[in-house]
Amino acid sequence: MTTAHPVEHPVDHPIEHVGVHPVLDAVGTARAALTAVRDVQPVFMTPAQKTAAVAELAALEAAVAELRLRVVAAAGDAADQTGARDTGAWLAAVTRTDLPAARAQGRLAEALDRRWTRVAAGMAQGQVSPAQATVAVAVLDDLPDHLGPELRAEAETEMVDLCGRFRPSELRLLGRHLLQVVAPEIAEAEEAKRLEHQEQRARDKTSLRSRLIDPGLARTTIVHPTQDRDRLLTYLESYTAPRKHSDAISGEEDQIPHHRRLGQAFAALLEHLDPTALPAHG
Repeated sequence: MTTAHPVEHPVDHPIEHVGVHPVLDAVGTARAALTAVRDVQPVFMTPAQKTAAVAELAALEAAVAELRLRVVAAAGDAADQTGARDTGAWLAAVTRTDLPAARAQGRLAEALDRRWTRVAAGMAQGQVSPAQATVAVAVLDDLPDHLGPELRAEAETEMVDLCGRFRPSELRLLGRHLLQVVAPEIAEAEEAKRLEHQEQRARDKTSLRSRLIDPGLARTTIVHPTQDRDRLLTYLESYTAPRKHSDAISGEEDQIPHHRRLGQAFAALLEHLDPTALPAHG
């Protein structure tokens, strides 16, 4: 029989020094239970037991994460008391976490506490993992602002249900069609607005920068809409088919890296442009 070890709390955050509270009591009980099996080797578990243990530990991890985020959402007074700039800065100091990650956790805590309580409940029940919750909140926050509360609640319920069956990466893809599921009558119009906004943003971000990096060499960086990229690559691919030159070694073209062949194809494309067909300068 394994001897239970006494509960060990971090010396800088001793639970017994900050008063008794049901949350702290639950945390102490959980840590004591985990400490009791700290030296137990899982190698002697059956495959079925290992599968069950991993599944239950994942559910427990989700429940612990939800409780932690629930406390963080209410920790504004603790942040003020320590003089922290915001809750994220306070969380970073308490948990020794990088500030960007801590602030992201703070935003997630706020979203679960104020807007998406069904997702939080799913975490508490072990149905929604922390990674799934992050994706679900991002998808739900992206819903149209004018969507009514009933449809928003239906969308949230749908996302929680999907979390029981799909991975975070799959949820992200499914989330793109969430509006079509809960409100198909407005989904088409909203999708048109989204695409229009996406195209306008792409046009606004379009840029071309070029600078000399060496005698005879330049580096050109283009940021442009994806449809322009597709068109450009189609044009360049037509120039990348291996061509035998009279002085080329057999198989030489096949050994050229693809990115270099695209660069050479770009030069060939420019050479084949008809200058007389271009607009007059200015």
